[in-house]
Amino acid sequence: MPSFQGPSQIQVIADTVSALAGPRVDASDIEWAAQLPAGKKLVQWLADQCLNDHVENAALRTIALEHEEVQILKHAGGSESSTTMDTIQAPLTYVTPSRLHKHAEHVDAETQLLEAETALVKSRIRQTKKAAQSSAATIKSLQAAIEREDAAISQAQDRLTELSILVDTTLLSAADTALSLLDTLVGTTYPDGPTSPNVESGGVHQSLAAATSSLTTLAALRSSITSHHTAQIETLRTEFSATDRTHPSSEYVERRVLPSREQLAVDATLLQHSITDLFNGNSLRERAYEIELQRIYNTLATEGDGNVVFDEVGAGESGPGDNCPFDVRLELEKAWALDRARLLDFEGEILDATIDAYTGKLIPGLTKLHTGLMAHERDVRIAESWVGALGLELEGVREDVERAEVNGPINTKCGVKTVPEGEDELEEKLKERLLRFEREQTTSRRGEPLVIINRDDIIQELQHIREGVEKGVEGGWRAHKVLMETLSTLSAIHHPLLTSIYRNSPLNTSPPFASSPQIARLESEANHAASVLGAALGKDGIGEEVEKVMENSRTKRKLGAFVDRWCLDSGSDVPRP
Repeated sequence: MPSFQGPSQIQVIADTVSALAGPRVDASDIEWAAQLPAGKKLVQWLADQCLNDHVENAALRTIALEHEEVQILKHAGGSESSTTMDTIQAPLTYVTPSRLHKHAEHVDAETQLLEAETALVKSRIRQTKKAAQSSAATIKSLQAAIEREDAAISQAQDRLTELSILVDTTLLSAADTALSLLDTLVGTTYPDGPTSPNVESGGVHQSLAAATSSLTTLAALRSSITSHHTAQIETLRTEFSATDRTHPSSEYVERRVLPSREQLAVDATLLQHSITDLFNGNSLRERAYEIELQRIYNTLATEGDGNVVFDEVGAGESGPGDNCPFDVRLELEKAWALDRARLLDFEGEILDATIDAYTGKLIPGLTKLHTGLMAHERDVRIAESWVGALGLELEGVREDVERAEVNGPINTKCGVKTVPEGEDELEEKLKERLLRFEREQTTSRRGEPLVIINRDDIIQELQHIREGVEKGVEGGWRAHKVLMETLSTLSAIHHPLLTSIYRNSPLNTSPPFASSPQIARLESEANHAASVLGAALGKDGIGEEVEKVMENSRTKRKLGAFVDRWCLDSGSDVPRP
């Protein structure tokens, strides 16, 4: 290890002995040892084992105290509050006096640097003010030029306004005429009546609304007539399925839902079999035999001619195997036909009433509505022809204007206003400004030099600049949208972290990253130790010297800067006293 370049080796050894809590040795007392060959080697070896104050030695600092610390420990050794422990645990935030001195030197250098930077900033501010004044003068000149250009533009706009007013007056007159015609059509009314109400003029499509209203009324009338007809038919069928005394002769009329012919044939067959079985029984046959003998006896008693009676009896006998006195199917078909005819008569009466309602109420209203719509359609066709003629006239006016402005202030090829003839000076100014604007660009926007020869080139360049501005605005909004989405995502990512920080804070009012309970307890212990050391310093009279040093304004300023810097580096928020 090389020898020291600063203090002598003898002085280093003397300082090391004092730092290791040994006796205070004067360097002149041991200089003789360096004059001897063996002593010189010993002094050289001891000096090589030590380091200068300018070299960091972490191992020595962990086991040795600095001179100021030794002095403080000596003053605190005689106090009553001194501890009997072999070791003293230093606080986590403890800084040795040498490092404090170095930090103070660093703060002084930083202060000087800040003062130099402040002077530089002041100089730049003065230059900025001068530039602002120059810019203000330039802005005033530009505003004057703009006002002159605005005045010229205002004059041109006044001329255009007069022409526009004239054109608008003509167009409004034509539009008023067309609107009057439409109002006349809208004000068309229909004949008064329940199915054709009056129509108020002045609204759009009022005639159509009136026609729709009339048609709706007629549709409602038709629905009511149809519903009444259906209800009567249903009532008739309901009454026809029951027995009621409605015949003038007070006879019962059997009313029921009429079956079909197939069902009638099936019922007749079943009933025929039942009656045949009834006639085939012995008791019924004997009773019929007695009745027939009684009838023969009565006939003989009244007529007196037996042959005639036997002929009549033979004619009234049934054929072999036919025991039923009548045809059931024929009788049922006759009854079904009578019921069907009666039902059809009732339905015919209902249908006649419905037809009378249609012909008396519904059809006349529809006829009136149809007549009104036909007349309105004829008027609309006439109005369409007039409006079409007006459109053709306006189209002719537009074509005349385009034909007159082929060489005028409107360039139909580019679609933007060009410089009128007689204003070549303004054209030259535009060309000059466009070329200057192109030269001020770092790179050409089209990759080739700008060439402006005539008015079409000026118009094309202006259109190109406008397209570039629109694209830039669109890109700016797109970037703004992306930035907002990114910020929203970042906020969503940080939200759980901030929630966890506030949830783990000691109090709800504590700011984020507040000190933990362990740090707070350690800070309290450090404050207590500092108060003990302060009491010890005041007891030995050193406190007065410290107070005199602290009363110096420069010391206060340096100490305040040190505290602020320490708070900034440590990330804590400790208010200055």
